[in-house]
Amino acid sequence: MAQLGGWGLDVSNHSGKFGVATAQRMVAEGWNRLIVSTYDRDIARAQAEAAVSAGMELQAYVFLKPDLDPVVQVSAALNKMTDLPLTRLWLDVEGDQGWGDPGSVIQFIERAVEVCVGRNVPTGIYTSRGWWQKWTIDNQDFAH
Repeated sequence: MAQLGGWGLDVSNHSGKFGVATAQRMVAEGWNRLIVSTYDRDIARAQAEAAVSAGMELQAYVFLKPDLDPVVQVSAALNKMTDLPLTRLWLDVEGDQGWGDPGSVIQFIERAVEVCVGRNVPTGIYTSRGWWQKWTIDNQDFAH
């Protein structure tokens, strides 16, 4: 069940695997949500399972690469979280190489969002305001 409020902690594959005891310490320190990178399946699963066992809300993110199919990337990320109580998948869009014109960037993001909608997984977009303004011309289609 999703929790409201509280503190979330973002971990990546660079954080390495950790177990329930580490996740319980996070909870004791006031963290109630863990947002895991889906880059490395084994690390992501270990982090996610520890978080869930410790009672944390689980979210994840996929760092999208503009030269790869967004449907494949998002599907792979969600598949890594199969059977876990994932409350949101964040689409991480940033960096300055290979994004193309604003129209193609918006279509790319639309395709990524559609995968989440089709699998009934709430989604959000993680980026910076500067990136969004530059690559989408401050598009508001995803404001919801």
